[in-house]
Amino acid sequence: MKDVLEERLKDNNFRNWLLNMLYDIKSEIVSEVKQIIREKEKPGVKKWIKSAEVKKLLNVSHGKLQMMRNNKTISFTRIGGTLYYNVEDIERMLEENSA
Repeated sequence: MKDVLEERLKDNNFRNWLLNMLYDIKSEIVSEVKQIIREKEKPGVKKWIKSAEVKKLLNVSHGKLQMMRNNKTISFTRIGGTLYYNVEDIERMLEENSA
């Protein structure tokens, strides 16, 4: 068996095919591991948070948060008298406004 494999590896076409296949497998594994890490980086992070949590997260006052809503700098959803903010929208806003 070892001799057969050694002979096959001498064939450039086979060797190139094998190397490409191994590279593809490696790329898929790395991609999946990165996805798992991204998902694990934010354990327990909620999808929606209330105003008090946003003010704490962004270190802004009530007035500043109100101004951000008025200027449409930050998006929100109102249910009854409570305002909710999508965490992904906040992250996107921060990335778009970073220097």
